[in-house]
Amino acid sequence: MDQDMIAFFEDRFRATSQQIEGLREENKQQFEHLDGRMDKLDGRMDGLDGRMDGLDGRMDRLEEQAHQTRIVMEDMRGEIRLLAEGIIGVWERQDQFKEEVTRELKGVQYRLSVLAAHTENKGRDPIAIIRERLVEPL
Repeated sequence: MDQDMIAFFEDRFRATSQQIEGLREENKQQFEHLDGRMDKLDGRMDGLDGRMDGLDGRMDRLEEQAHQTRIVMEDMRGEIRLLAEGIIGVWERQDQFKEEVTRELKGVQYRLSVLAAHTENKGRDPIAIIRERLVEPL
């Protein structure tokens, strides 16, 4: 081969080698840049993991509080039921008392009417009283 051709190929190989070296350097920089971005993403993911762990803890506490609230509500429901039964019992006793007082008042009323009639008739002629009751006035 001739010297010109060898020089041409050597120049071409040198230029190609420089191009390859430039591309390698460029790829290296791009990979370093990507590595930096990946490290940032890893940091952000770690932060998100921490936040998620915190949220998990909060959710666990909320679930426990909800469970405790349900227990308290069930207990209150039972107490309210007992209170309602007590109120119904008071109402029933009140109704019985009312009926008893009504009966007693009717008895007192009857006795008062007997006493009033007796007082009204005291000192009157008994025959006149019987006539009034048995005979219709003319």
